Amino acid sequence: MIKGVDYTGITITFYCHDGNGNYLFHKRSEKCRDEHGRWDCGGGGLKFGERLLDGVKREDLEEKYLDLKDEVWRLRRKLNLEPATGAM
Repeated sequence: MIKGVDYTGITITFYCHDGNGNYLFHKRSEKCRDEHGRWDCGGGGLKFGERLLDGVKREDLEEKYLDLKDEVWRLRRKLNLEPATGAM
């Protein structure tokens, strides 16, 4: 199946933040398709038949090489925050 021919392509975009106004962006590589060296949030294309949340998780792993759930827990522990709520 060809995106744009056999089905409508859907773009997904996501932002990673800590709840305090700080956002995680990545700098686009010189090897990427376009917008070389630009700062960007995460995103990509939803695959045919893919659920939205699964697509966001896949794109995040592809772009930032992070498992968000595990990374959030690590950061909360490092900052001495309670893992479930983020409270100090």
